[in-house]
Amino acid sequence: MLGSFKRRLLLVIVLVTIVGLIMQSGDRSRQAVEPVLRYIMTTDYPVEETLGRWFDRQTVRSLPVDNPALLKCPCDFVRVERHYGWHWDTDHYRQGFFPGISLQVKKNTPVYPVFQGEISKVDPQNPQRQIVIDHGQQFLSYYGGLEQIMVKPGERIESNTILGKTGDRLYFEIRTEEGPVDPHSIFQ
Repeated sequence: MLGSFKRRLLLVIVLVTIVGLIMQSGDRSRQAVEPVLRYIMTTDYPVEETLGRWFDRQTVRSLPVDNPALLKCPCDFVRVERHYGWHWDTDHYRQGFFPGISLQVKKNTPVYPVFQGEISKVDPQNPQRQIVIDHGQQFLSYYGGLEQIMVKPGERIESNTILGKTGDRLYFEIRTEEGPVDPHSIFQ
């Protein structure tokens, strides 16, 4: 996409240069270009509506809940250590994508699901001690960094079920069929 943008930008620069040269010349080509430019400059284009429709098509599919307020924060936390999105990795000197949120929490803080669902995976052997919950309609939530896990795979859970207790930090991620989703709105 970036290459395509560069090509388009180069094309615009070339066209502006050509039009500028034609406008400076005093011959008939200026007489042909001037009415076209006047029309372009005075015509009202529905740019806002077009951009609005484009942005609406680009937005992430909404999560399968009736109201975003139904998604609740999984635990009390001290602060957000690392946000969702692109970051500069100072250890490897490159840009990297972080698909979730890392929270600094008090030790032994109870962790709750953001929404009801079924435990699809529990990985107590992983150093992160991760739990994955399937909330339906290909909406998953991931919880990592648990010291203690209190649920089992296949178990149906409600939003008030304690999943486990934390260590010093909790990793949290939301995924849909299209990939990770920014969970920022839950932590405001």
